[in-house]
Amino acid sequence: MRITMLLGDEEQSRALDLASVVGIPKNVIRRELYAPHQVEISGWTARLWDHIEGALRRAYQSGLEAARPIINTFEELLIQMQTELQESAEAVRAIVVERLNTYVQATIDGALGRIQPAIVVGTEKMRIATVKVEQKIKLGGSLKLSLEGICEFVAEGELSFEAEYSAESPK
Repeated sequence: MRITMLLGDEEQSRALDLASVVGIPKNVIRRELYAPHQVEISGWTARLWDHIEGALRRAYQSGLEAARPIINTFEELLIQMQTELQESAEAVRAIVVERLNTYVQATIDGALGRIQPAIVVGTEKMRIATVKVEQKIKLGGSLKLSLEGICEFVAEGELSFEAEYSAESPK
């Protein structure tokens, strides 16, 4: 059975919430002091993530073309970050990549959670046996291209699944 799920506000918000806390050091959460190096990394991570979140929200609400100006500004910020942080830029990049991966996974998990675990056909109750996710998202080494691919995924607003149900065995 082919199932198409539309991406909902709840999945979008939950995915953004989960992703936004990835990579935040525990001492920041506890409001303890931390090294200036961590301040730079945390500041740049927050700045980049604000743009990513803005692009994702814009793509979700208005489509990829509406998000494109934010994506282009994001590219400029990446260049500025690389110049200012130099060696530390990779630490920021790693956190941003982890957040993007968390966002995508949480979005897919949210949609999977809406698939019916059982259906009734006639008088026969059938339970889900397998699910195949058929969504393609273009991700690459470039953060800008990855963001663009994820924005395209969000702008389309749907996930395709193929679910196979089988009859429950008699007890």
